[in-house]
Amino acid sequence: MKPTNFFGVAFITLSFISVILYRQYNYYAPNYGNSFLRSIATSKIVGRKSYNFCYKDKCKTGKPFNLTQEFVRVMDQLRRTTVDDDVTQMVFVTAASANHFTESLDSIGSIQKHFPGSLILYYDWGLRPAQRRQIQAWCDVTLMLLDLREFANADRSQFYVWKVLVITHALLDHPCVFWIDASIRIMSSHVTGILEVTRGNGGFAMFGAVGKVHSTFAVTHHKMYEYLATDTRMQTLEGHFQSGAVFLLRSDFVVNEILQWWLLCAMHSECMTPITWSRCDFTKGRMTSYANCHRFDQSAINILASNAFGFIPLMYWAIGGGPIVKVQRGHTKQFNVSICSR
Repeated sequence: MKPTNFFGVAFITLSFISVILYRQYNYYAPNYGNSFLRSIATSKIVGRKSYNFCYKDKCKTGKPFNLTQEFVRVMDQLRRTTVDDDVTQMVFVTAASANHFTESLDSIGSIQKHFPGSLILYYDWGLRPAQRRQIQAWCDVTLMLLDLREFANADRSQFYVWKVLVITHALLDHPCVFWIDASIRIMSSHVTGILEVTRGNGGFAMFGAVGKVHSTFAVTHHKMYEYLATDTRMQTLEGHFQSGAVFLLRSDFVVNEILQWWLLCAMHSECMTPITWSRCDFTKGRMTSYANCHRFDQSAINILASNAFGFIPLMYWAIGGGPIVKVQRGHTKQFNVSICSR
């Protein structure tokens, strides 16, 4: 092959690959008209704010976050509409990309079985047209379309950022949000555990198995602590909760102590994604040694929750009345989606 022909073929091949990668990359960033989440990070910077955490006889101050004009507007709107106790208006919120759509079928079906008639907000993280059409036929499910291009990355870490943004967006219109990942299955309609903790703690609950699988310290990169100050010694003592299911009430406490800092961390990649891998190495232990990994939004909300509740997990652990959720990867067809229109 002549050199000129070789370079010509190489150029065409590389161009073709570039187009494929471009389409694949942008496929996970829906291009919709709603600019709420996009403008929250790109509007004018109007100030800076640091996370302060005091414990025992000393205080720590984290690196300051930039406050954008849109972020301040959103937080003002949330604070003006806070509620004290409104769990009766709970809505379920979930999201999925095309490759997790099938997995989410069991999740939706489990909600419909145990909480029939409850509103489910399903956020599009890069679904195919046929998948969107299916969702629009499901009972009590609303397909939510948002512009997420500003927060699109070349790796999976973008989804952990999107999750926080979606929860914030849902709380603007609904006083009580029960977030569930596509891998979460609702196993019971008994909300005793949720009500027991949220009615006395300001409206926040996390879920998890009994026992300390590993600590937050073990799965959190040290750079996150630079923004979200905490007592790292205490972080080695308590177990780490999964964030696949989180319950949040739009209360003063939740907005001021947890949500605003979770959102600010998500808006700053140095806080939320100091590294982009999550596979852990626990050969040195699961509690007091760093496992060379990072859990993104899960690490952040565990830090914020433990700080807010003085490292007493029973204050926000929804365990009473038996387990209401479980993690089930893949599509098992254990639950069927209810269809109301075709």
